[in-house]
Amino acid sequence: MDQVTYLSNSKIEYIRHRPIYRLKDLPDALFNPQVVRPAPFVGVLKYNLANVNEASMLGRLMSAWGSVTPIQWYEQNAPAEQNPNFYIEIIKSATALPKGTLVQISSTNDIPTLQIQYDQPEKLVSAINGLLNPDYLQQLDTSATFLPNKLAAPEWAKIRQIHTLADLGISDFRLNQAEKNLFLNFPAVWQPTDILQGQIALRVQSGLLEGSNITTWIDGGLAGSLKTANLDSDPVNRQFNYFAKTISNNTTFNLKLENSVIVNSQCLPTAKGSLWIDTQKSTVKLPHKLKNGVASLSMSFATHPTIAIDGNAGSLEIAMTTSQVAKKMLMTNDPIPLNLVKLDPNKPELLNVQVNANIYRQQVLMHQNTLYPPATANGFLVSFHDQRFDIITDSIQGAQNFSKLWEKIQQNIPNNASKILVTESGQVFILQKILVGNQKAPLIKQSSFFILVVIISAIMVLAILLWYWRKRPNAKNKAE
Repeated sequence: MDQVTYLSNSKIEYIRHRPIYRLKDLPDALFNPQVVRPAPFVGVLKYNLANVNEASMLGRLMSAWGSVTPIQWYEQNAPAEQNPNFYIEIIKSATALPKGTLVQISSTNDIPTLQIQYDQPEKLVSAINGLLNPDYLQQLDTSATFLPNKLAAPEWAKIRQIHTLADLGISDFRLNQAEKNLFLNFPAVWQPTDILQGQIALRVQSGLLEGSNITTWIDGGLAGSLKTANLDSDPVNRQFNYFAKTISNNTTFNLKLENSVIVNSQCLPTAKGSLWIDTQKSTVKLPHKLKNGVASLSMSFATHPTIAIDGNAGSLEIAMTTSQVAKKMLMTNDPIPLNLVKLDPNKPELLNVQVNANIYRQQVLMHQNTLYPPATANGFLVSFHDQRFDIITDSIQGAQNFSKLWEKIQQNIPNNASKILVTESGQVFILQKILVGNQKAPLIKQSSFFILVVIISAIMVLAILLWYWRKRPNAKNKAE
């Protein structure tokens, strides 16, 4: 008889103690990416705010370091009420460093610090490439070293393909005599155009009697079923199709599996009539088109990872959050080649970030019929205009609210919304929408074409009648 122990809402307390810091242990040497905490980690980034290359390299590094517990970022220093969990510092050396870029990790007042010291921008890029390459990083069994120049770039993140349950992050699981609920989260930038469908692949254990079956439901509607009785004596593979009843307006689905198992007393002692779902072979298909407007921001970034920032405190945090949300939604688990540039109002980029109270206030006042200005403090605006995106907030607190809320509100951004405001509490206001083309225009073209055809036909008929009229007198003269 096999036994299974389940832990729910378990909490483990530990005292951090790392006597030796090694670069190969990054990012674990700075924070535990797998630990679940009630409060976010506090990370402090120290760099030259006027140097966008340093900001880009920090963004690339952070794009490779995921964390179950969110990280609250601060630039230069954390507020007095916040205790930093770690520091990351980039320093440009005033003197040449002939051995390469110095990278070291240490502890100051029991706070781990990663410090990168360089003398030339291209050498900083090379050092970050080395830290992003897992195979190269594992060789750095030391707390400090000089990284050589011209290290090759790592494998960059690509657009993720979604064809199976495994692609949605679901691992193989066993069905007992109970229901199993799966939440399928497709990218929020998708607009479904047809029903969700696919195939469930099973590994079925022998020992199931007549009446055993598995049933699938999607959002409360029956989607498919399979009888699992009268199987061969050995475990076999089975598949069955499922289809949703209606086209959904969103990209989140509840897939419920109900298992009715009648167990043979002669079955294998440890089998218990189990059914295993093979998620690598279980397919999903959601026909879709890409959303337009603000909702398409993450897809636009994924295909063109360049962001213009104004350099004010908070702009880097917004850029990193944008990168991380796009990666989690759409991309593979590799670092992103984030490229940050200085914001130029005369030559805007595809994606632009501003932390500017005056510009934010001006934008809010343009919509006083919809917004109550005092309630918009520490919120943020996202707009799509002239094939570019603009993210604007009024303060560092607004940038932090963007980090907290941007991922959460993705499903709440409707298709064709061209300008939204999100308040500090997470309320989304749709300020402008893209006007869809009027369907009467093609009818006008069709009417014009029809009139043209009628005119040409009339001319042709008149020409034939004229020719016939002139020919008739000639025929009479010949007859006489």
